[in-house]
Amino acid sequence: MSKTINVYEKEADLSHIILGVENDPKRAQFNEIVKILQNNGYAVNRFDPVHNKEAMKDHVNLPSIYLHDTLIFQGEYPTCDEVAGVLGLDNALFSGIQRTNLLNEANTTRLGSCCGVGQDVYFDPDEDELWK
Repeated sequence: MSKTINVYEKEADLSHIILGVENDPKRAQFNEIVKILQNNGYAVNRFDPVHNKEAMKDHVNLPSIYLHDTLIFQGEYPTCDEVAGVLGLDNALFSGIQRTNLLNEANTTRLGSCCGVGQDVYFDPDEDELWK
C-alpha cells in the first residue's frame, strides 16, 4: 500500500516565494521532514488556498495533515519526534534536521532576517562604545 500524506496549509508568504526566506521555523523544519519522507517512500501532496481553492474548502484549522484519509496533525506543524511517533519511524531518520528552539526562533523570525538587522535591534548613534 502506498503511503500518502496530504498537507492542507496556508500559502507561503511573499518573502519565502521571492527571496526564499522562511519566517516560520516550524514550517521550515516541516519542509525538511517532507524531503526525508519523500526520500523514504512517502508521497506528500501539499495544498494551499491560492492554488487549490476547492480542495481547501473544508479545512479551516491549518495546517491539517492527513495520512491517507486520517487526520494526524492539525493547527501547527509537527516536530520530528511527533512525525516519527505517528508514522512509526525511527527518530534517527530525522537526525540531520536542526530542531527548532526558542533561541533559533528568536533569531530567525525577525523582520530583517533576510537583509541584516531586524526590527528588534537598536543602535544608539550617540553611544560612544560603538565608535571606538
